[in-house]
Amino acid sequence: MKKILLIALAVLLCLALCVPASASMYESVAEELADAGLMKGTGSSFELDRAPNRVEAAAMIVRLYGAEEEAAAEYAAGKITHPFTDVPEWAAPYVAWLCSKGLTRGISDTEFGSANLCSGHDYAVFMLRALGYEDDVDFTYADGADFAEELGFYSSLLYSGEFLRDDMTAVTYQALVTDVKDSTQTLVETLAESGAVTEAAAKELLDKAAVVKELQALLGEDITALDADIKAAILIKDGQDDENINMDGKLKLLAPDKNDLMTVSLASLLKIAMDDEAFDLDIWLNEGWIYINLVIGEEELPLKLDLSFVTDLMGEMYEDGSMPNIPEELTVTLFDSVEKEISGNDTIFVCKMSGDTISGLIAKLTGEDAEDIMAGYDIENVEVVYTFTNGELKSVEESFSMTYAAYDEDDEDYSYSIDALVLIGVNSIGNDVSIEYPDFSGYIDILSLLDSMPSELDAGNAEAVFF
Repeated sequence: MKKILLIALAVLLCLALCVPASASMYESVAEELADAGLMKGTGSSFELDRAPNRVEAAAMIVRLYGAEEEAAAEYAAGKITHPFTDVPEWAAPYVAWLCSKGLTRGISDTEFGSANLCSGHDYAVFMLRALGYEDDVDFTYADGADFAEELGFYSSLLYSGEFLRDDMTAVTYQALVTDVKDSTQTLVETLAESGAVTEAAAKELLDKAAVVKELQALLGEDITALDADIKAAILIKDGQDDENINMDGKLKLLAPDKNDLMTVSLASLLKIAMDDEAFDLDIWLNEGWIYINLVIGEEELPLKLDLSFVTDLMGEMYEDGSMPNIPEELTVTLFDSVEKEISGNDTIFVCKMSGDTISGLIAKLTGEDAEDIMAGYDIENVEVVYTFTNGELKSVEESFSMTYAAYDEDDEDYSYSIDALVLIGVNSIGNDVSIEYPDFSGYIDILSLLDSMPSELDAGNAEAVFF
């Protein structure tokens, strides 16, 4: 039960990041690219969960130059060739064309390194070249990934680990809707002009990107001050038993520096009602400390924890106190669909995501393998709805369903499920947001409390004390 609740909270965290593993995060993106003729599978699937090799990357790059037919024709006519002995016949036109343009070279005079895996850094460099940027003029090979991240189509957070065909799909998609060098025309528009993709396919990609950009423009810069009301309804089905959890409260947030978690101030004051009990849960962040006060009836449990302990646990993700950052441009690849609706003075954006995307984000943010974290869990119906009134953000609604399949002690099928709906009503965003804190002098340091416990108290029992 505890793990499914923790994963549910992680889902909400991922939704909050999408203002965004071994699981395939970008299946729908691959399908969009396939419809445009820019992505091809390997038999019965796209095989997104494995790393691309150099010849697969070469084929994608030639398509992004709009030169697939040209490469095939020139290779067949003997106008272009390559000197490598390890290139499969299907890939020969692509490698020959790239060689003829000076866009690639082998690992030796006679080997292209066809079976070698393509890294995220290398693919980012290839995309820069496709966008018209030149080595040693606009960027150096060593800083290629950093330059690509500045342009908004690459993320060191998402792609610094093993680079999969899944990741290649996302980077390709975002490069397509990025302006080519010294132009207001996107790469996919240039492909449509050359006839490499149809105008209809290009329009579909660009329309989605345009709606996402409009949403981002309305959201403006990163929210540094927020005053909001929160309501949540969670239905948990534990086998044959149902349990309702309702939350109602206030949230105030001050984040003057998004790259320094230690500067964040927070007040989250929630009243939580369950079927058999009710309690208040108040959480504050202030001057590098987390303060938690759990109130059940007349009893209170005031605790505090040095925030640096939490950031240390997160490891490299929060190195030097930095928050994880996903370039906002990449949001277009995280959404399966984004639809815009107009109702009176309201502009509504309905953003839908796949469960695989959420699973992948959880894995990226935790540094764990998605298959290990999400084993047995299935996330569906993920949706984020933003509502703006006269151009100002008024509410954010997040919803999803999640099930966990397992077996009970009699080896019978057994399942948990959660249906969650969270509504954030925005009261204010800006300089007039302020937080009043209670007196924290009586709060107990969690780490000191754990140190004072008897040595025979194991981690499981310690967990029982607090939870």
